[in-house]
Amino acid sequence: RWYDLIDISAGDIAIGKKTIEEVGWELFELILQVASGEKQTWSDRWGIHNSLAVFNPAPVT
Repeated sequence: RWYDLIDISAGDIAIGKKTIEEVGWELFELILQVASGEKQTWSDRWGIHNSLAVFNPAPVT
């Protein structure tokens, strides 16, 4: 578990600690704070960056 690298834990939904709506609002607020420069993400704070592709850019055959 890398709690020091996670900005928002969606796992709270799975264990029943929070609802999808609550975590959604948390994420929305975090996006606004980061976009406005009010807050840094954990990876920005620690200087950890990688090129993660959440989709496959290769053509579908």
